[in-house]
Amino acid sequence: MRKYRNVISASRRCDLVAHYPDYLCQSLSKLEPEDIHTIVLWTKNPLNILTNDQLNRELGRFDNIYLLLTLTGLGGSILEPNVPNLDDMFKMLPALVERLKTAEHIAIRYDPLIHIINPEKTYEVSNITEKTAIEILENMRSNRISRFITSIAQDYKKAELRLKKHGLRFHDHYKQEAEEFIRDGLSKMTWERNILLSCCVSPNLTNRGCIDSQILKSIHPLQLPASRSKDRSQREYCNCIKSYDIGQWYSCPHGCLYCYGNPAPAFSLAEADKRGEDY
Repeated sequence: MRKYRNVISASRRCDLVAHYPDYLCQSLSKLEPEDIHTIVLWTKNPLNILTNDQLNRELGRFDNIYLLLTLTGLGGSILEPNVPNLDDMFKMLPALVERLKTAEHIAIRYDPLIHIINPEKTYEVSNITEKTAIEILENMRSNRISRFITSIAQDYKKAELRLKKHGLRFHDHYKQEAEEFIRDGLSKMTWERNILLSCCVSPNLTNRGCIDSQILKSIHPLQLPASRSKDRSQREYCNCIKSYDIGQWYSCPHGCLYCYGNPAPAFSLAEADKRGEDY
């Protein structure tokens, strides 16, 4: 007999909620609710959670839903050209809290912290700013959302090449800048608002994973414990517990230039099925 129920991740690989709801529904339909502790949803645009009836029917079969909602403050910029802006996202928060029943079922991911410039240093895009952070934190507080996750952008080779095509590059000292911002800025801003700060995959700052066993237990209607086994498939400093990702490396129309995935136009479910795991 299995000691713990499975945690399902949907998905780190591409934004299933925003761009592949049919695939997500199909995948969820194959799961047995009694085997599942939590469905963890990752998205930069949660509109389908509010408007897609089929998705909500499938999600409604499971005891516990945890939404990891990414708000970077960069939506609509050259770095996230097809992501909704903050104002549009903030408008959805009250309805999301109502749909998921409590604010504890939502965490905000201010992720990644990033600073981009052009070679001439005459143009820059950055979300390592107090103004953006406070705007997000204040909207969290007004909606009773109490968990704030952040991390620092990784300079993946594929991301560097994408940026270069747009005449951009990572700022020379962005990682140090972001670490100082977390340590000297975000830690105080979150503490003042009674919001839990979690730092993801940063060797000097990491404390809890995005998928955290203690939090999943606390929001489960039966208070069922979740496994504390570390997810060995993630990066070295990731503190997430083990989960099963039901996503695939499909193209993502958000088009984020810094992404480790495949920012590109979406395709139909039929096309997705043909491409499979090898895409």
